[in-house]
Amino acid sequence: MNTCGFNAIQAMPIYPPDVARWFSPELAALVGYAQHRPNLGNVEGQCPSTLLRDLVAEHRPAIDALRPDQEEAAAAFVRSQMGEMG
Repeated sequence: MNTCGFNAIQAMPIYPPDVARWFSPELAALVGYAQHRPNLGNVEGQCPSTLLRDLVAEHRPAIDALRPDQEEAAAAFVRSQMGEMG
């Protein structure tokens, strides 16, 4: 199974971003330029499809791709912890 358009054994791109950026979004996702929630298949903490943009920032912050129910559970946990601190 490959993720992020990379061969897992060789860690070499099967379709490098310069090639894959010309694929349709569906095809790019099919060959691995897609992140599966919450963080499976990410590249440096972001969806690998960000590598297909014209301008790719050198440093990108990690982003969790949580479902709405996961976001609410995390927020509820933070609220419960903040209540214990105050």
